[in-house]
Amino acid sequence: MNARCFILPTILAGLFIVFWSPVSSQPPQVVQPKEGAAKPWAKSLIGTWKVTKMFGRPLPATWNNTIEFKQNGRYSLRIESPNRPLTITDGSYIVLDHVIRFTRPADAERDEENWDVTIEALSIDKLNTTAGPPHERERTVFRRIVSE
Repeated sequence: MNARCFILPTILAGLFIVFWSPVSSQPPQVVQPKEGAAKPWAKSLIGTWKVTKMFGRPLPATWNNTIEFKQNGRYSLRIESPNRPLTITDGSYIVLDHVIRFTRPADAERDEENWDVTIEALSIDKLNTTAGPPHERERTVFRRIVSE
């Protein structure tokens, strides 16, 4: 399959992950894990994750789209594909139950932006998320490549 078929979807998915789902005026409720329950989502997210599938299709091996979640509540999103310039977006995040709330600070071209991504599944080596309005939810699958 031609890698060009994946260029627009990858760019759109990267932008979708970063910019799509606007935050409602009320923050999600924080749910504290019960004693003896599995590790909290936030601690399990820390590390670097590579996008392996989006729009229901695997990404070509020549693409390197990653997101790094740091212990200090910062993230760094890298979108790298052939024939496109590298795009890096940095900001902060907070995990509220199974929702990751991202904040990208304002810069010369854009205002500050906040959006939510829902964690559907999280294990030591795999992360599944959804984002977007209910009628257009997009699933993204990540594989852990570095853990902290």
